[in-house]
Amino acid sequence: MFYFITDYIMTIYVGNLNYKVGEQDLNELFSAYGEVQSVSLISDKFTGRSKGFAFVEMDDADGNQAIEQLHDTEFMDRTLVVNEARPREPRQGGGGGNRGGGGDRRRGGGGGGYNDRY
Repeated sequence: MFYFITDYIMTIYVGNLNYKVGEQDLNELFSAYGEVQSVSLISDKFTGRSKGFAFVEMDDADGNQAIEQLHDTEFMDRTLVVNEARPREPRQGGGGGNRGGGGDRRRGGGGGGYNDRY
């Protein structure tokens, strides 16, 4: 017997958030469109301050409806940017350092930093 999964989980990017918005606020906002699986408010790892964006996981159909209804709407004095999250691209190139960076095919690496040992 075969079982087909018909409900996919979608990750939604929510940007241009007011820095006072909490995960509970987003959960309540998105719950109007279906069951929210998770909310991840992104914050600076050093200061703990919100970076102004978050990711919300919902069922695919509910997520599409939430995107359609919430994109470009006002929430806590800010106009939201709401769309399907794209996979993170791998970091390329490299930053300077003592001996130059790695670079990639399109651009060379960094020029290296100053080091008075040599």
